[in-house]
This record gives sequence, C-alpha cells and structure tokens, in this order.
Amino acid sequence: MLYAFDYPELADLYLSGYTHKAGKGKEDVLQWLPVVAAARLDEGNEGEKDQIMGWIQNI
Repeated sequence: MLYAFDYPELADLYLSGYTHKAGKGKEDVLQWLPVVAAARLDEGNEGEKDQIMGWIQNI
C-alpha cells in the first residue's frame, strides 16, 4: 500500500512478486487492505487520507 501512494506501477510489480514468492493470490493479500488502511489513517498522515478514503469507498 505504501508504494501505491507515490509509485503505483511499482506497487503492482511488488504485489505480483510478493504473491508469486509467497504462493498466494492477490486477493489473499488485498483482503488486508482495509485493515492496513485503517491503521494508516490512525497514524494521522494527512497526505494519504484522501487516497485511503477513496480506496475504502471502493471496497
């Protein structure tokens, strides 16, 4: 998720590599996005808030 803020193409590449090495599907990893997003919101980084809220609304 952190790569997605500034480097979305790298985020997808990282996710693909991670899921391949871990033997998991992207869905298995992405199901944690709401939890990670909530934790990031709690950290109070205002620069990420709009993007995180957009992701949450599209879940």
